[in-house]
Parts: sequence; C-alpha cells; structure tokens
Amino acid sequence: MFRVLLDNLRRIAAALLLLIAVPCVVEVALRVQRCRQKVVHASSMTTELVQPHRQTLFEAPPHFKQTLIEEETGIEFELRLNSFGLRSNTEVTVPRPAELTRVLVLGDDAIFGAELPVTSTLPSILQEMLQQRSQLPIEVLNGSMPRGCPTLSLLQLQHRFAALQPQLIILHVDFSDLADEEAIVRYVRHDNDGHAVAAMHPSLGLKSNASRELDAEFLALQWLREGLSREWLSSLPDGQSPLGRRTDFAAWNDVDSPESQVALQQMLQSIIDLHQLANRLSAELIVTTAPSAWQLAAMLEKMDATNSSMETLSPAAAQQLANILHETCRTNGIRLIDRNLFIPPNHRPGPFLTLCSPGRYSAAGHRLTPNPLTPP
Repeated sequence: MFRVLLDNLRRIAAALLLLIAVPCVVEVALRVQRCRQKVVHASSMTTELVQPHRQTLFEAPPHFKQTLIEEETGIEFELRLNSFGLRSNTEVTVPRPAELTRVLVLGDDAIFGAELPVTSTLPSILQEMLQQRSQLPIEVLNGSMPRGCPTLSLLQLQHRFAALQPQLIILHVDFSDLADEEAIVRYVRHDNDGHAVAAMHPSLGLKSNASRELDAEFLALQWLREGLSREWLSSLPDGQSPLGRRTDFAAWNDVDSPESQVALQQMLQSIIDLHQLANRLSAELIVTTAPSAWQLAAMLEKMDATNSSMETLSPAAAQQLANILHETCRTNGIRLIDRNLFIPPNHRPGPFLTLCSPGRYSAAGHRLTPNPLTPP
C-alpha cells in the first residue's frame, strides 16, 4: 500500500513539474524569439507598429526595432522608434536646447513611411531642406503613426509630445482620415465643452492593475491574449472590425451620412483644438493636405493606366471636403498648405506611389511633399 501511495505521489509530482515546465519553456521561447532579429517585408508591419493605449487609443511602441526590406529596391533597413515612439534612430533631448528649432510632424501612415528607410521619409527630407537654409540647428521629428488622424494627433500632443517643446507643429490631413475618425468616435471622451481629452482602447477597459502588470511581465500571457484576439477577429463577418472602420472610399464618398458627419465634426474640432493647444505651447500649427496615395492611383486610372480596378473618390466629394477644410482653417486663422496645388500639371503620379504597398507613398512621393513647406 505504501508503494502505491509513493507511485501516486511521484505521478502527481511529475504532473506538477510538467505544468510548471511547459509555461516556462513557452516563456523562454517567446523571449528568445522577441530578441532574435528578424527580417520581414515592410508591408507586413502595419499592425505591429501600434499598440493599445489607455489615453490615446493607440501609440507607437517605444524602443521598437525591426529589420525590414524595402520592397522596391530589396535593400534591408532598420526601422526604429525611440523612447517617445518617434520614428527616429536617435533619442530626443528634453528639455529642448535653446539654440535648437524643433519641428514636430503629425499624421498617419503616409508620413510615417514604414515601407522606407527613415532618411527617405518626409520629416527627414524636410529637416535636410530647412537646414540648408539656416545657420542654426533644426530638428524635424516624425510623430506620425499608422492609423493616425487629427483627433489621435491631438491626444498624442496632449499626453505625450508636449514635453518635446516643439516650436512648429505640422499636421498632415488627407482623405483617409475621415474613415479613421469614424472608427474611433465611440471611444473618444470629451470635456463639457466638447473637446477631446482621452480615448481608451477597448481591449484595455476591463483590465485591472494586476492583470496589466502580469501582461507586461509575461510574454506567454500576451501570446495567449493575442491568439484569442485573432480567433475572435477571424470569427467576425467579412468587412467588420472591432473599431468598425469603413474603407476610405466608402467614408469619403458618403460625406452626408450621419456617421460621416459626426466623424467630420470631430476631425475639424480636433484641428481647431490642435491650433489652440499649439498656441498654449508657444508653437505655430500648419495644416497640410495632399492627395492620398489611392487618389493618385485613381488619377493614374483616369490617365488610362492599367490599374482599372482601383476604387475612386468621387470628384464632388473630394472638392466638398477640400472646401470644408479650407474654410475651417481660414475661419480659425490656421495656416493651410494644400499640396494638391503643387503637383506639376499633367504630371503622371505613378512615381509617387509604392509598387508593392497600395496606399503608400514611394520615396519620390516623400521627396515631393516637403517642397511647399520650405521657404524660398
């Protein structure tokens, strides 16, 4: 009887050791996988470059680093984010040195330029062009991120970037932003005067402090949570997402719908609030707009290009929204630079687009866009 009891205890001990060993092995494997440098195509990075946040809905993950392949050239480059989540290979000096002029660029995927080396993105090119015209040091920071829109840019400046002490803030607005605004409306919290003050990502709403700490410490828990999230997303009907985002084309071609009107008012109010916040920070705000890459593709279609399946923005909707943006900026004393006006007449826009990542600018597109921003 004693031998039977001993055998049972050994089996229980082995089972307990196995239960402890398996999670430990998984945790070690995940940490080794995270530390190992992987080389991937830039087009696969969209979802990894943002993470949920309790105040700004999304944030670019600080200290992110990944080796990517530039799809048009096949050349490897390293995409890095610093401690502020800025697209930069270096850290930012805080407080800002007195002799330094600091420019902060806010926007979405088009400005972030995940598919390109940092030196080929608009902020880096703008810094080079401005520095050639000044004896004093100039720094242009890339504070854009995938899924960005004016309201998220406002929240990022409020909660994260104000400490950078920028003297000039450039907000890029394009025709993809309305769909992004529409997707986040339900999560944005406003004060009594209707100004956006915060937005909690829905995946963080029910987490206690203890669960957040465990999630941050153990990759196995993150892996399990992300796996369950993927399973949930795959079970949703086609075309649905947890943020309810319509396509850019559907949102902009349906400007008069109740959903688009609410999102449009939120977007315009956020631009006004950004202007007022910039004034409080002793900075100037410049709003810029340019055709989205898919609009340029639509231009190619009209010029008898081969991409005849591309959805297009109706000219009436495009003009209506451009007029609204111009009127909002004019009424509130906000400087607006419409880069649509700086595309050379009858110029084929094909070189401005990436060939492998629809909806993204090529290196040539990034080189074109700073021209209207630089003084003669």
